[in-house]
Amino acid sequence: MNGGLMASLVVFFAWMLAGFVNNIAGFGAAMVAMPIIAIWSAVVGESISVAVPSCTLIVLALNVQLAWSHRSYIQWARLKYLVIGGIFGTAVGIKVLPLLSETVLQLSMGIFLILYGGLGLIRREKKQVAISSVWGLLAGILSTILGLAFGFNGPPLAVYVALTRWPQEAVKGILSAAFILSCLIILVGQILTGLQTLTTFLTFLLALPGVLCGGFVGIRVSKRLGERSYRTIIFVGLIFMGLSLLVAAF
Repeated sequence: MNGGLMASLVVFFAWMLAGFVNNIAGFGAAMVAMPIIAIWSAVVGESISVAVPSCTLIVLALNVQLAWSHRSYIQWARLKYLVIGGIFGTAVGIKVLPLLSETVLQLSMGIFLILYGGLGLIRREKKQVAISSVWGLLAGILSTILGLAFGFNGPPLAVYVALTRWPQEAVKGILSAAFILSCLIILVGQILTGLQTLTTFLTFLLALPGVLCGGFVGIRVSKRLGERSYRTIIFVGLIFMGLSLLVAAF
């Protein structure tokens, strides 16, 4: 099979799987697709320099789909702190990220997510006090910094909504809206730094049908999940995110 065709198929099906997982859990698309694409690129010796900026466009489109499906559950007032934090995080990230060790960032976030996800699985049956929406400031800052650094902004937002104790539909509605806003902020930063190009846009167009198809199926499957099953998926997803970061670090 032609190498270019095979690479296109890998991108297409990686993002189809990512869309399916994302729209069940409400997050995680980049954490599914990016490792698959990275492994394939390493095997064939190709660069993945367009993967991070194209990922922003793909995740943006996927969350527009999810937000539309859960639009009646979106509580816009709760998003203001995420937006403020996201804007500040972009400004900080553009200036500070070149000075930081990528490996240290990946290891730190990976260990935290594994520990938090594991603790959440153990304690998911216990009644816990929901945190204030003001914590969205920190979630927004960390989300955009990670998005600029690695192409995925989900972990801080996923941890934030897990702590809010909102019901499944509200979590997905607010998460998808938050991801849209965060991706738009990240996209502006990428455009200003020259990361978005014609090549990244063409990669986005290639992946778009697959990610939306997978996302459509994921939305249908998620409607059959109870609250307990959904919270289990959230914490398992956080552990998976953490493991992916550790693998990337090493």
